[in-house]
Amino acid sequence: MRKGHESYIVVLVDRERRVPMGFVGSRKHKDIKEVLKAWGLEVLNQIIEVSIDMSGNYRSLVEKLLPDATIVAD
Repeated sequence: MRKGHESYIVVLVDRERRVPMGFVGSRKHKDIKEVLKAWGLEVLNQIIEVSIDMSGNYRSLVEKLLPDATIVAD
């Protein structure tokens, strides 16, 4: 992040353990999707809840990659 520039970082967190699981230096769906897919289906299938910012229209991305996860808006 640089002063005077609008920068975003997506933080992927294990809320139960309260530890970061990954960072994406972009809000673009393709970049987030790439990181999540790298985790593999075994990990993705264990995710039961996702907290997302509703302003970025992340809902469709979560529904595609994590169809069984409950979505909670933060």
